[in-house]
Amino acid sequence: MRLPDMTSRAWILMQSLVLSACFMQAPPAAAEEPPASERSQLAPEVQSRLLEAARGSSVAPWQRDLMLEMVRGGVTGAPNALAPSLRGNTVPFSGIAAIDGGWTGVTAPSARVHHTAIYDPVRDRILVFGGQDASGLRNDVWSLSLAGSPVWSELSPTGVPPSARYLHTSIYDPVRDRMVMFGGLDASGIHNDVWALSLSGTPAWNQIAPLSTP
Repeated sequence: MRLPDMTSRAWILMQSLVLSACFMQAPPAAAEEPPASERSQLAPEVQSRLLEAARGSSVAPWQRDLMLEMVRGGVTGAPNALAPSLRGNTVPFSGIAAIDGGWTGVTAPSARVHHTAIYDPVRDRILVFGGQDASGLRNDVWSLSLAGSPVWSELSPTGVPPSARYLHTSIYDPVRDRMVMFGGLDASGIHNDVWALSLSGTPAWNQIAPLSTP
């Protein structure tokens, strides 16, 4: 059997590449809003608020990506949406003048350590809870709005709050639109309790009682 020469083999390879290119599908165009089938288990009103906020002209690209990612259900992938802006040394807060790093606003929380902070994407703000300042332990809640010129304001949640504490942990729960806080240390010792702060309407504290042994 006679083997094809180098010219024939090169021609066959080129034909294979052309056929492969013809059968390759172009990547789908990025949609501004995710299809309903891809959306997460966020409540419809939360999805609506996130999509409405993402359309805002003052929203930075990284914020828009994060909001749409949450509506799609990819909350765990949110840090990837932030990575390009951070790698590019872009200040990821729209409206903040990063010249001297000074805080703006009439009031501000006391200087403190070992507090927690979450980002509330629905209302484009940072929430800070608890910690320890020069006067002792705290259980206050502060909001830093990020739209336009950032401004601090203290929240006054209803319900019985958790004890003043530090070294606790807090996360944003997008499915139920709330902050969830766990554990920490207060004047009586170490805790493993769980608390939720609702964020829609008037914020309210509620203690959660998980099943099983903590």
